[in-house]
Amino acid sequence: MSRLLFSILVSAVCAFAQNNVPSEYQAIYTLINTQLTTFDSQVRSGWNGAPYSYMTSPQLLAASSDQYTNLLTTDYYTLSVEPELVSLQALGAQAVTVHIDMPILYEPFYASSPTLYQQFVSFYQQLVQDVHSRGMKLIVETTVGSALTGNLVSDYESFYASLNWRQYLAARAGNALNIAQLIQPDYMTVLTEPDSEATNSGQTNAGTLNGSTNLLKWILTTLKSGNVTNVSIGAGAGTWLGQYTEYIQNYLLQPIDFLDMHLYPVNNDYLQNAATGAQMAHAAGKQVGMSECWDWKIANDELGVLTYPTIEARNPFGFWAPEDQQFLATLKDLGQADEFTFISPFWSHYFNAYVSYTEDGSLSSSQVLTDSYTAANTALNAGRYSSTGTFLESLLLSAPDTTPPAVPAAPTLTATGSTEDQIAWTPDTDNVGVAGYAVFRNGTPIAKVNAWSYVDTGLTPGATYDYRVQAFDASGNYSPFSDALAVVTVNTTPPTAPSNLEVTATTSDSVSLSWTASYGDYGIAGYTISRGTSSTDMTYIATGVTTTTYTDSRARPQTTYYYEVKAYITDGLSGPESNVVSTTTPKN
Repeated sequence: MSRLLFSILVSAVCAFAQNNVPSEYQAIYTLINTQLTTFDSQVRSGWNGAPYSYMTSPQLLAASSDQYTNLLTTDYYTLSVEPELVSLQALGAQAVTVHIDMPILYEPFYASSPTLYQQFVSFYQQLVQDVHSRGMKLIVETTVGSALTGNLVSDYESFYASLNWRQYLAARAGNALNIAQLIQPDYMTVLTEPDSEATNSGQTNAGTLNGSTNLLKWILTTLKSGNVTNVSIGAGAGTWLGQYTEYIQNYLLQPIDFLDMHLYPVNNDYLQNAATGAQMAHAAGKQVGMSECWDWKIANDELGVLTYPTIEARNPFGFWAPEDQQFLATLKDLGQADEFTFISPFWSHYFNAYVSYTEDGSLSSSQVLTDSYTAANTALNAGRYSSTGTFLESLLLSAPDTTPPAVPAAPTLTATGSTEDQIAWTPDTDNVGVAGYAVFRNGTPIAKVNAWSYVDTGLTPGATYDYRVQAFDASGNYSPFSDALAVVTVNTTPPTAPSNLEVTATTSDSVSLSWTASYGDYGIAGYTISRGTSSTDMTYIATGVTTTTYTDSRARPQTTYYYEVKAYITDGLSGPESNVVSTTTPKN
């Protein structure tokens, strides 16, 4: 399908979808659609259509430093960061973008808890290792923390307030230097939104043209003195910023490797500013990146009026999906026409799920966002994508993906109990990326997970279960089944007592016994024999007996012996004792 026909189709879908838009958002929907389609037409009119290979680098939101100590909680990396990384790779993302904001890697911040600093260093070193092991790039934004919904930045804010301007410059530069030296991302943007930084940090100088330029110079000087040469360094601003081109021009005069920009409102001339910035960067011999972008659902007269939570809480509703897809398609054209190095959609959890306006439209902003995160996490953990997620995949892949993942290795048992089994398997491979795994028990599908383990509950004690897994990708291709793993759950029902224990023969040095077999729900593994010289003091003399007879060949002459027997099942659970019998061996 040609690029023009594709754009026309997307626009037509947006127009059709407008019938489902609530009346209160109709005008905004029309505004955004008009802005996007008009700008996209302008981009395509000045572009020869030659494809340019830029990286799509969605935000890896779970790894943001604005989560602060949440990052270090037990299993957070395994349960939150890894699944999101897996999900984005499965869509075809070539890189991920992560916030590592000051002071998360600024060591003086941890004067009272120095070990905490090293824990965060280890966290991000693990992350860059995992990203690179997947053949992906890591792009880092390092500015200051933002008090968006769900972020833990109160300690950061207290720290910012304790710094004068010179101390602030040193802290920002020190954080960037540690990222470059200890984490070594592929790209690092050190200045992104001067206006937002001033608001979030309380450092008003950071929001001025001269102040932000001095901040950039300080950081670049620090990186140079630290001999940082293997990380591409960028800086930029949001396209909504007043005097946008003046800020950009100032930054381009500095020894940066790429111009960065953020794009959120698509109102006014903010889209055109992105194209202008790219052209200015190329004229200065610099690369171009866009480390954050999304299409805010906001009217022109609401700009600068609505709070961030209010704006955020408009995004999660499913009726916006066609607009989000139009936005992604427009950015693809921009990225190719103006030869961007990377473009990073910010709200990557909408690639997994939206929420229903019918159900959430009357709720508070905070509750809408909570429901949105819950829905996205549920879908993410099951390897599911929204229509916007699958649309992004179609943008990123040169052709539809029809190749299934490889055959997974058979699962292994990590733990079992009476009513649950814990199984695990090694990560599978795919030509794009594995989105998740379907787990089958006795041939029936029981779960889909974006993980390499599963806990199966509600099982019957002592029963045998066969487990297999299938890997699947974001395009819905399924691998063949793995080999099966057979597991027997722990049986909690003891066997019955052996009955009718009797002495069948006695000699001076032996006693022969027989009994009626015990019953176990899943069979009897064996019997244990106890003997003593009194009925109240007996000890084991044999175990592992698998018949209902036994001969004690270690008896002594002229001795009275007492015997009892009990059965046990496979898991070692023993049943009650049999009746007690006694006999006296004759004289030798």
